[in-house]
Amino acid sequence: MENITNAAELKLAIQRKKEELVMTGELLKEEFSNAIESLKPASIIRNTLNDLMSSSFNSGNLSGTISGIISGYLSKKIAVGKSGNIFRKILGSMLQFWVTGFVTQHAEDLKTYGHIIIDLIFPRKATETKTE
Repeated sequence: MENITNAAELKLAIQRKKEELVMTGELLKEEFSNAIESLKPASIIRNTLNDLMSSSFNSGNLSGTISGIISGYLSKKIAVGKSGNIFRKILGSMLQFWVTGFVTQHAEDLKTYGHIIIDLIFPRKATETKTE
C-alpha cells in the first residue's frame, strides 16, 4: 500500500476502491444467483441423479446387477401389488426375472438413455457446465 501525499492521489485511491467495490459486488451478486439456482428442487434432483449415474460406483458390473435386481423387484411390486391371486404372482415373478436380466445386460445403454431423459426433463442453463 502506498502512502498518499496529496489530494490527487487520495482521489485516485478512492476511485480505485470504488471500482474494486463495484466489481466485488457484481461477483457477489453472481455467486448469490448461482446459489439460489442450485437450491431449486429441479436442480437438486437433476444434480443428484447425474451424480448417481456418473459416480465411479456405477461403472462396473456390480452396479448393473444391483440396478437389475432393484428394477425387477419394483416391476413385480407394481404388477402384483397386494393381490392374492396366484396367477398374478406367477406372472409378477416372471416379469421380475425378465426385467432383472434385461437391465443387468443393458445397464450402460439404460444409463445413457437415463442421462438423455434427465436432460430433457431438467434442461440446463447455457452457463452451467456438465460435470461428467
